[in-house]
Amino acid sequence: MSVEALRDKLEAVFLMLKEAVDMTVEIKQKDAHNKQATWLWEDFLGDFWGYIRRKSRESGHNLLAGISFFRLRRN
Repeated sequence: MSVEALRDKLEAVFLMLKEAVDMTVEIKQKDAHNKQATWLWEDFLGDFWGYIRRKSRESGHNLLAGISFFRLRRN
């Protein structure tokens, strides 16, 4: 595994997430009161966050260490 392979994987995932966000916008535009898309995002983000936390514990490496959440908010 290399940093380049990780970059490629993250770029591919980002494209898929952008598509999911665009789909969410379309769903919300059709029915602003539809909560199903919101619930799907909650499930996804909860699972993702939980997975990062579990892998951090298992590996002994804080996978979020060094990430500037302040910098994330600026983007």
